[in-house]
Amino acid sequence: MSGEETPRRRPRTSRDDARQNMLRAARELLEDRDPDTVTVREIAERAGHHHRFVQDWFGGKAGLYLEVLNEMTVELAAAMELRPAEAVPDLRIVRAVRMLSWLTANAPEAAGGDRMRPLVNRMASFYRDRFGVEVDKAQLLARHAVLVFTGYVLFKDAFGLTEEDYAEMVDIQFRLGQVYGTRSGF
Repeated sequence: MSGEETPRRRPRTSRDDARQNMLRAARELLEDRDPDTVTVREIAERAGHHHRFVQDWFGGKAGLYLEVLNEMTVELAAAMELRPAEAVPDLRIVRAVRMLSWLTANAPEAAGGDRMRPLVNRMASFYRDRFGVEVDKAQLLARHAVLVFTGYVLFKDAFGLTEEDYAEMVDIQFRLGQVYGTRSGF
């Protein structure tokens, strides 16, 4: 050999690793942007893969977003707890609501079912553990809370809601737990 180095190929990434790269890239882009503004090409480019793999691995943008939403709700459920003095929703809540809204509008068949189950179950546990709310009522209170927070994120401007209004909504949800519970939570 004349001392020339042969170019090295980038090591192949396993399909599972590549899929995780794609999910991570989508989440990173969705940190600061709405789902409508992120393209499949941007996601794939950030992940270091060709955009056709989004279709092959996830069935398209909606399938990719659905997997991102599933990850988000599991994480959100693990961290969720109502605090009466919250003035603004956690950014993870905002991102999950926007993702669910995008999926509902653009791929209703993918958004069907009980995608928010981990979040609802975690919140129901909060109502049961903190206030002693019965299981069925805790589930309803949790679904109510998810609807209230979803409504706030999506329609706060349309209804002229402020951050103080959000804090009041959280306080109301907290008090509902107290009303339906067998023990005080303050």
